Amino acid sequence: MANPTLLASRLTPTVPPSEHPLFDDTAYRELFAPGDPAGRAWLEYFLSTADALMAELQALYATNQREALARAAHNLAGTAHAAGAERLGATCRALEQAASRGSRAAVSVLTAAACAEFRDTLEAVGRLLEPQAAK
Repeated sequence: MANPTLLASRLTPTVPPSEHPLFDDTAYRELFAPGDPAGRAWLEYFLSTADALMAELQALYATNQREALARAAHNLAGTAHAAGAERLGATCRALEQAASRGSRAAVSVLTAAACAEFRDTLEAVGRLLEPQAAK
């Protein structure tokens, strides 16, 4: 997996705490019974897909490819929202807008915030998966 703290360690986000939940497991719990292996596979697919999109987002940020960065942020936002990673999704929507028409500073802050929120989302999903792994 990519290192989601790469940019977060170099940039200090100055965005206020989000009103969105870090991870809303409502859809997951509606779709899958407790312990359902398909639920675990669904979450693992989300993590794998989000990880690849996060790595792409970091690379595009590093090379200042703003248009492509906006598309990557859009894709990551959709993936995050679909899985319940609401805070990451909202930050990526803001990053998409900033990459399209915002300042480099705003893009920097939001990219760092997305990296940190992705790391926190990985931990939250990991905690959700732990009881399943014990079975």
